Amino acid sequence: MKFWAIVIAILILLVMITVHEFGHYLAGKIFKFKINEFSIGMGPALIKKKKKNGEIFSVRLLPLGGYCAFEGEDEDKKEVENAFNSKKPWQRIIVLVSGAFMNFLLALLVIIIMFSCYGETSYSAYEVKPDSAYTYVLADDDVILELNGKRIMLTTDFVKSLNGKKKGDVVKAKVLRSGKKRTIKVEMRENVNCKDVTDVSTVCKALGIATIAKISTKDGVYDVASSGFRDGDLLLKLKDFDGDYSQEKYDLSQRLYGKNELIGALREKNGKISVYVSNEKRSSKDSVNPSDKVKRYELNLDVSSLWASKPNEEITDQEILSALKIDSVDAYFRVTTVNYKGNFFTVLGDSFLYSGKIGGVIFTTLGQLLTGKLGIKSVGGPVTTVVTTSKIVTMGLEYILQIVAFIGVNLAVFNLLPIPALDGSRVIFTLIEWIFKKPVPKKIEGIIHTVGLLLLLGFSVLVDVLQFL
Repeated sequence: MKFWAIVIAILILLVMITVHEFGHYLAGKIFKFKINEFSIGMGPALIKKKKKNGEIFSVRLLPLGGYCAFEGEDEDKKEVENAFNSKKPWQRIIVLVSGAFMNFLLALLVIIIMFSCYGETSYSAYEVKPDSAYTYVLADDDVILELNGKRIMLTTDFVKSLNGKKKGDVVKAKVLRSGKKRTIKVEMRENVNCKDVTDVSTVCKALGIATIAKISTKDGVYDVASSGFRDGDLLLKLKDFDGDYSQEKYDLSQRLYGKNELIGALREKNGKISVYVSNEKRSSKDSVNPSDKVKRYELNLDVSSLWASKPNEEITDQEILSALKIDSVDAYFRVTTVNYKGNFFTVLGDSFLYSGKIGGVIFTTLGQLLTGKLGIKSVGGPVTTVVTTSKIVTMGLEYILQIVAFIGVNLAVFNLLPIPALDGSRVIFTLIEWIFKKPVPKKIEGIIHTVGLLLLLGFSVLVDVLQFL
């Protein structure tokens, strides 16, 4: 990980938290709540300024956090003028939900900018595996807009649209083919029984999308100086067996490469072969086809030193992979992301739809966590969020906008969940007071929020630790 990327990732989270707290602050000012302090960050104060009305503005040492402190927020006292609990319940509820609203508003604005500048992220069946047994199939390069009547905007939409379909079932699909929208039929090649929304591979198999070998290097490092494999390389052809690169695409029905084929080729050639790969991270000037849309790169692999020390049969597969600095070789479905641009009204409508879909993912994820369909290692805490975000920011502005939108919507939805210590639970307590005309004693409410906060912190630490085990 690069230091500057980590800094940007932390700043992104800090901005999202500050925007959230500013939402509380703005609503509080509108309804004349007494605000004691607005803080950016947590911990010891680096900057502290007191305004004439008594409000304190502060910038604190720890960048992951912030708060807007209202007078009497956690106390039963109502005698102080404009104290939090002296205000009407409906006003307090508006103040409580305003933080999430601001997060959502910022995320929506970012999505509109992203869709306007780069287009909507859609998914293209870059290569479809030929099979004469099926009449209704996708074509190479079909951009999948809808499946089974449901809009495809996230990878999870693939699972939601087709889960439960059986082999031989025919579904309707709206695709963008050669620049024109078409409605076609697609026959399922496999049963689609996905246990969770991340099981996109099952859907890809059912749609007939071809696979290719994806290389993961040790520690997931993308080594710019390496003349061999780099993290994320897709293995296209073995030059020693297939000949020189000669076309944009190759016949997938002839040969699909995986770990065994790669190791077998190296054994046959005593550790010295040439291969073709593709990887969006590689520089186009190094490709053998710089004018084509998908760039190909020729690699000359040489681990022949293994054969100099002992005979072929004594060399293990793991030794060969280690010499190539390969951690794993996985089946990668040939689905690529493409940007599809619409007019202003399409962008506006789809931005709301996209943000709604992002928010829906958190409910689906929580449901699957509670039912055991999704493992606890599938989620992460603040450390995992920073690490993941720092990787994404190195990919360019479009991806930065995308992660900001995801964090913004998820922060908004998560904060409104009725979990103790979150805004959602405080709304519940305020509603109880409004309905029964009597508040829950602040001492009891405070204990509930404290226990909830400790559980949330403990869970965050647990899921972060599990990510690195």
